Amino acid sequence: MMGKPWHLTQCCNNRTKMGYWASAGIFGLAMSVAPVAAQPSADQLSGRYYLSGVMETGSELLLRPDGSFEWAVTYGAADAAATGHWSIDGRAIRLQATRRPQSEGAAYRLGERGAWSGRATHALELRRERGAMAERAARCPLPSLAEEVVPDLSLVAYGDKQPSPTEIAQVEAEARRARDTAQLALDRLRRTAAWQANKALILESEAAIQAFQARLSAAQGLHAASGTHGPELAPLKLPAECQLPDPERLARTFRGAAIQLFDRDRYLRGEGICIEARYDKRAPISDVVERGYAFFPVADDERIVGLTLSAPGTQVGKGTTLSVSLPAGVVQIIDADLAGTVTPPFQEIVLPVGADRSLGAQALFRRGAYRKAVDASSDSGHRNLR
Repeated sequence: MMGKPWHLTQCCNNRTKMGYWASAGIFGLAMSVAPVAAQPSADQLSGRYYLSGVMETGSELLLRPDGSFEWAVTYGAADAAATGHWSIDGRAIRLQATRRPQSEGAAYRLGERGAWSGRATHALELRRERGAMAERAARCPLPSLAEEVVPDLSLVAYGDKQPSPTEIAQVEAEARRARDTAQLALDRLRRTAAWQANKALILESEAAIQAFQARLSAAQGLHAASGTHGPELAPLKLPAECQLPDPERLARTFRGAAIQLFDRDRYLRGEGICIEARYDKRAPISDVVERGYAFFPVADDERIVGLTLSAPGTQVGKGTTLSVSLPAGVVQIIDADLAGTVTPPFQEIVLPVGADRSLGAQALFRRGAYRKAVDASSDSGHRNLR
C-alpha cells in the first residue's frame, strides 16, 4: 500500500502545507451516517477500502483482521499516511495511529544515478509554476485569477435528465457575455498607471472576474453532464503584473542536478526533507523535497560534492551527509528509510459504519465515504497512490 509523509513544516523556509488540505476540505466536522441494524464484526469490516465522493483526491484504507491498519491519501502535491490499530466502537470503527519514536530518525544511502528524466522535468515545471503564482499574488491584487475554475456538477445531479443543447447554449452565451464584461474591466486596469493602488478599479475587476468564473463553471458543468466538452472561450488578457511566465520554459532552461528521495518499502516520497548541497566552487544551497525531488543549479565547470539531509524542523545542514560527485544534467536517487520521520495527520479518528457497510469519511474529509473493494482474506496486492 502506498504510504506518504505528512509534514506541516519544511526545514528550509518553514512553509506550511495545510493550504492543500484546506482546499480539499480535509479534517472537516463529522456528520451522521445511517447506522447498521447491529454491530458489525471484525470479519465483516476487515478489507481494503477506497475513498469515493471527493474530487481529485485519492485515498485508501486497509483494515487487517489482526487489528492493524494502513491509510494513505494524496491530493495534488500534498500527501499523508498513517498506520496503527483499529477496533470496533459500537456502530463505528476507531483508528488509532502510531509511529516509530522520532529518535530513530531516518536512514539514507545513495541509490542509482541516471540522466535527466521527463519525470524530473515535470516536477520542476510544477515547482516553477507554484513559485510564479506566489510571486504574482504579491504584485497582482486580484485573488480570483489564482483560483482554478471547477465545473459545477451540482447543476445536473446524477441520474437526472441530461441538459438539452438549448440549455447549454444559453449558459454558454451567459459565460461569453460575462467574459466580455471581465475583459472590459481588465482593459481599464491595463490603461491605468499604478492601478494596484486604485481600490475602485480593483473591486470592479474582481467582481467581474468572479461573475465570469461562476458562469464558466456552470457551462463546464452542463457540458460534463452531457458528455461533451466546452465552452471554447479565449483566455482573458491580463495586466502585465498579473501574467505568469511559462513554467515549461523555465524548466527547460534550468541547468543543474535533481535529487530524488524515495522510501521504497513504504512508498514515501520524502516530502519536506531539507537537502543542503555543498559545491566545489560556490557556497552551499538548500532546497526542500517536493513531489519527491529537490533541485540544485550546477554550472558546467562545477560539481556538487556533498548532500546533507535534515528532517523538517531541524537545523539546515545538521543531518545525514552523503559524499557525491554530481555534474549538471543528472538525477541522483537517494534510498531512504523514513519511518521515524513520518508524523500521522491524526492520532485517533472514528469512522461511522453505514447501512451498506461503507465507512463515513467526514471525520477526515467534509464529504465522501470509504467503500470496500476487496476483503482482507483475498487482498494480496498493494496499490500505489503515487
